[in-house]
Amino acid sequence: MEWFNYLLKVSACTTLFFAFYLLVLRKLTFFKINRFYLLGSLLLSFVIPALQFKIEKEVEQSALIEQTTTLSDVDLAGTSFSTPIVVGSGTGDIEVEPFDWYALLPYVYTAVVMGFLAVAAWRLFQLYKHTRTKAHEINGLKLVAKSAGFTNCSFFNYVFIDQNSLTEAELKVLLQHEEVHARQLHSIDKILLMIAKAVLWFNPIVYLYDKALEQAHEYEADETTSLNFGAEHYAHLLLKLAVSKNTMPLIHNFVKSPIKERIKMLFHSKSKNMKKLMYLLALPIGLGLLWGFTVDVVEVPTKTANEFTLILDAGHGGKEIGANINGYKEKDIALAFTKKIKALAEAKGIKVVTTRADDESLSLADRLKPQGDFLLSIHVNSEPIATGGSKNGIEMYTPTSDNKLNWFKSTSMTYNLYKNLTTVEGIKTGNKPFQKKLFLLQNSNAAGLVLEMGYLTNKQDLKTITNEAKQDELATAIVNAILQYKTYLKTDQEIERNLKGGTLPEPPKPNQQNVPLIKKTSMNYKDGKTGEKIVITANGKTFPIIYTSLAGQTKVYFYINQKVYSEAEAMQFTPAFIAKLSDKSGIGNIKSTYEVPGVENTMDNYVVWFGVEPKLSAYAVKNKDIYEKYNGKTVDGKVIDYTYSPVSKVMDGFIVKTTTGETLKANVEEKFAKQTQAMVTKGDKVSIKIYNANYNENIAFPVVFSYKLMKGDKVLFDRWPKTASTLVNDATVNVVQNEQGKIYPKPMVYKALSITNDTKNNISYLKKGIMEIGENKLEGEEIAFDKRKETITAKNGKLTLKGGTEVAEKYIIYDIKKGTYITNKTPGNTIQVNSDAYELISRLKANNDSLKMNTIMNKTLIVSGNVKLNIDKFLFNAKVFTVDKNSDVIVAHVATLTTPEGYQISGDKIEYNTLLKKYTVTQPVGSVY
Repeated sequence: MEWFNYLLKVSACTTLFFAFYLLVLRKLTFFKINRFYLLGSLLLSFVIPALQFKIEKEVEQSALIEQTTTLSDVDLAGTSFSTPIVVGSGTGDIEVEPFDWYALLPYVYTAVVMGFLAVAAWRLFQLYKHTRTKAHEINGLKLVAKSAGFTNCSFFNYVFIDQNSLTEAELKVLLQHEEVHARQLHSIDKILLMIAKAVLWFNPIVYLYDKALEQAHEYEADETTSLNFGAEHYAHLLLKLAVSKNTMPLIHNFVKSPIKERIKMLFHSKSKNMKKLMYLLALPIGLGLLWGFTVDVVEVPTKTANEFTLILDAGHGGKEIGANINGYKEKDIALAFTKKIKALAEAKGIKVVTTRADDESLSLADRLKPQGDFLLSIHVNSEPIATGGSKNGIEMYTPTSDNKLNWFKSTSMTYNLYKNLTTVEGIKTGNKPFQKKLFLLQNSNAAGLVLEMGYLTNKQDLKTITNEAKQDELATAIVNAILQYKTYLKTDQEIERNLKGGTLPEPPKPNQQNVPLIKKTSMNYKDGKTGEKIVITANGKTFPIIYTSLAGQTKVYFYINQKVYSEAEAMQFTPAFIAKLSDKSGIGNIKSTYEVPGVENTMDNYVVWFGVEPKLSAYAVKNKDIYEKYNGKTVDGKVIDYTYSPVSKVMDGFIVKTTTGETLKANVEEKFAKQTQAMVTKGDKVSIKIYNANYNENIAFPVVFSYKLMKGDKVLFDRWPKTASTLVNDATVNVVQNEQGKIYPKPMVYKALSITNDTKNNISYLKKGIMEIGENKLEGEEIAFDKRKETITAKNGKLTLKGGTEVAEKYIIYDIKKGTYITNKTPGNTIQVNSDAYELISRLKANNDSLKMNTIMNKTLIVSGNVKLNIDKFLFNAKVFTVDKNSDVIVAHVATLTTPEGYQISGDKIEYNTLLKKYTVTQPVGSVY
């Protein structure tokens, strides 16, 4: 409610300015200056909050964008509590949203303002009617005879007098007094104050302003008039006029009226001219209000001598289409990539300039005008159709070595690009850059390269580079490569020193000179134990984090090309040695995953390997066999017995003999023991759909942890997935135990702009946060971590699952214990959320009262009338707009669309996807209406 904040700021300004007047200026006899101070300060009170100035404060970049926070590192107690994300939990009744009374405030405020203005207009109209009566003029004043109501007063140059109550001498004095009001245009002040009182009707200070300004007017007129007629005679007249208006009981009131102050001021000694300097004391107040209400201090990264600027060039443009295959144009795809790269790079603190931001033709000379540190020119490739589209993949072109410095930098970038782009599935990246004498690269002051993003003539390449999700992946990989290049590249002086002698060394690979190979951090748990968080990072790759329950208990070994190194030996690795490590690598637990010669076979030991993968342990082989045999299968059998926990003596599962003669244990959490015993008894025939079966060395047969249990056609319960899959080659990391001994991933805050805590409800709130849950990662603009319900809710979230699958929705709710998630688009969910498209259409009526708005089945919103909508530079004119609550698609009926290029498109139905920012004419003109 920006208007509300604005009015509050205006009120604060009036309060401070008037307080200064009341305490310092009111007693001064500079009446005209006081008048202009009151008017000026009132005007400034409206102007100051409307101004906005931005001051950039330089801070260290690492402090600005690289804040990595974990819950164990932050004291959440006693911090402020932000508004939680209110969504459904996925089950239960739908809550009815309460009526928002605050939404009425604008209407109430406006109604009162209009009421005050109407009263002011009526009063002005009444005055205007009186000015139309017969009047005679004296010294520019128009005298209007009036014996009742308001008399002996003036409005502009009209003076309303009661001649029966005044002698000729008294009339002369009164006319001179009113002449001062007329010449000084005091009536304009009165009108301005009426408007101010209407706008700030809730602010008592504005009424004090009105009274003070009227008093200043009278003091000014009294001072001028008394100079000609004498103070005593003038005071006598004031008293007579005041008394004549009152009967005897009101005399006391007259003494307390402003007349008393006016008479006292007539005989008050004049202020010395030196005291005019006191008005300068108002300057600090004005400057303080300016600073407090108009200046926004923005933290920006510190500009350093080696600040990096990326030049992005989208190939072709305008009439130069480039490759054009089945309607897919190179110029459009190149521009789409550059826009995504620019947005991601700027979010990471990289300054970006572009050669073109729209579809426009540029000469090669124009493309060389932007200046920076590295030029990246984006294109897509093609080949003759006759070849069958055999060529494929991303290719890189660097300048020749004529300019050794730029060639060296360009080739260094290709290494980083190759390393990051190869992580994107669906398209290959060539491992050998091509040197070519291209005008753009050869004549650029900055190092640069041409990046061909794939072949439009290859079906797989075309599918990948025209898929928005894959475009995002590729753009992210490119930005990561740029960050690595920027971080590890040496200075020009260092490179030139190495290039002396004519030999061209291999471009540098990233090393770990600034990042420790092994980093251990103490972790304090609720039970009082102290564990460790172990992070292994090599060549820009961070392996799955290891969390231990006891500090110093876990050891990490390094298996490099079939040779074993201890932690102490690994800490002695040089950056050069680390840089040469193989990109093929992994991590695993000794015993549950790998078997390494010379390393004790215990769950407390881990191995990080490079090059050749270690031999799988006997435990892992058995686990793999069971996993491949049972997971995803449905087995039929008979319940032959219950099993019990050796500690609590409570049922923890039941044994099933399958129809094929195999024996399985179905695991049951102790809290569900009684419920399970009531549903299944010995001898029951059951079917089990297995989601997660594992090997357990303490049990003679496989254990099923997550499954769907059925008896006949009835589903008794479906517990998938109560535990995370323990696939072979996966490290057992980031887990905790609950009271029943159940193991599940422990969420950790990886990064957050801010964290606040609701200690009463045990909920942590993150702004722009990233959380890790095992090997899954959840990001969101706002995240609510409910430790009691063990759920994490992300608004505008993205969930990256193990294996790289990404889910992005407005709301994502992750169940920590189950390992499942739902979104606002999951069937049957109770998350109450409207899409951005729905919110946009719902606001149309607020800007146009002539529109009609209806909702069908509390789902579909309809806005009708002559509706105009401007979105993403597309202008829609339609008779009706419709949109569903959870839909990102707006449907315009009987519509005309004007594109950013100026083309007009008509249709009975035009759909616009607010996420893809694309339109589709689904029904041409005349087909429906």
